[in-house]
Amino acid sequence: MTGVLHRHHLTTCLLLTDAGDNLLQVEFSLGISSTFVRTISVPKGEGTIGVVFASGLLRIVNASEIGAGEALLHQLFERHRLEGCLIVPLKAEGRVIGAAFFGSQAPPAFSERTVQDLSELSDHLALALYNGRRVADLEHSHKDLQAQVAATVQELSRTNARLVQKVRELKTVYDLAIATAASRRVEDIVRVMIGGVKELIEVQAAAFFLFQGTSDTLEPILPAFDLAAAAAQKLTGKAGESPWLQQVIETREPKILNWVESGDILPASWKTIGISSILLLPLLQEDRVRGLFCVIN
Repeated sequence: MTGVLHRHHLTTCLLLTDAGDNLLQVEFSLGISSTFVRTISVPKGEGTIGVVFASGLLRIVNASEIGAGEALLHQLFERHRLEGCLIVPLKAEGRVIGAAFFGSQAPPAFSERTVQDLSELSDHLALALYNGRRVADLEHSHKDLQAQVAATVQELSRTNARLVQKVRELKTVYDLAIATAASRRVEDIVRVMIGGVKELIEVQAAAFFLFQGTSDTLEPILPAFDLAAAAAQKLTGKAGESPWLQQVIETREPKILNWVESGDILPASWKTIGISSILLLPLLQEDRVRGLFCVIN
């Protein structure tokens, strides 16, 4: 990254990502004081950086073009003696997750080659940030999931001895997947976990679902339920569509549902899978449900 910046005579860089509630905060900075970085917060659609985040379109800004309402750009340009900047949307998995700011002290001259190089760099950085956040969410949920599984074992022992053994094996598979996820790729972690679940406890399929931002939309992490990517994405839906899912989220307790019948028990998008029984575990991080882990037959 620093090699690309030096090659194009750039002195400052900011990578801002959505921290929730459509508010951008700095994930990485170069050439900017850490004290100033901690004060930066950009609402979606406000200022040039916020507009790039909202529109998904890059912008080149020269010092003479900064408007009166651009307080952040004024501070960046004045503090670091910038003459121009390029602001590029950070895109990953078809979504805009933030914005990258590249500042130059040289007379503004962002050539077509410079814009292309920085756009490609931004795409790589966006994917790394996106995957890193997903991996971090899974790892942070691991400790809480261990406690949830231990509690679930005690409850299931009174109702279904066979499922007790399956949950214990599920915990072992989850520990193994986290410990061996050296690649840091979300897809690899999920594939190892689901493959182990199917082999050890003889279930049909499994899937992880994570909430997006502060909404109640559950989005599957591929691969999900052994479906093709296009079919798996159709499983995205609102948790509120299913009173049973909503109960799991509100109580933060694992639940088992056997002999699933047609109706409104599960989200409408899940009905095509053909579920007869399901084990649902809430994924907790800092006492907040970040998603769900589902095992089905």
